[in-house]
Amino acid sequence: MPRGWVGASVAALAIVAVAGGMVSRPDPWDQAVVIPVIGQRPETVRFEQGLWIARQRDGEFYAFLNVDPHGHHPTAWDVQKGIFFASFSSGGFGEGYAIDGSCIVGPCPVGGGLYRVASKLDGNRLLALPSDVVAGGGTTEPAWLFDLRQQGLDARRQLAHDLGQDPKPATPSAPSARG
Repeated sequence: MPRGWVGASVAALAIVAVAGGMVSRPDPWDQAVVIPVIGQRPETVRFEQGLWIARQRDGEFYAFLNVDPHGHHPTAWDVQKGIFFASFSSGGFGEGYAIDGSCIVGPCPVGGGLYRVASKLDGNRLLALPSDVVAGGGTTEPAWLFDLRQQGLDARRQLAHDLGQDPKPATPSAPSARG
């Protein structure tokens, strides 16, 4: 192969490599949900554009999906108690989560909490990426126990039975004498 061809081939490869590195990828923050946060005080929560926006004690903002990670149903914020909860009326089991999304009363996913999404402060607005979960979730209870709950059975009683720890039947009391 002539010398000129080798040099031209190397130069072409170098141009392709440089151009390949210069190909810009779209910035995910360009697709972010924009939420004005001016005036939101620490330790407050509000619902904006399908996300829970919780300002932490230290001033940092967390954005959470409106989905309980245990039963995948909506959550609510109780202002008086200062907790997120999954109400029984929405299909929840009474799960409760602190303002930082951590589980405080269960049943909750093991090692998890509310789904927190990527967010960053940009002046007086919070940019959030609902498709980018950065924390929360965890593993749920064993499938067989979840199935028992869904069928409306008392899971604790069933588990005790399966483990051979059935409670002793109550002793019938003597009929009362009424006169």
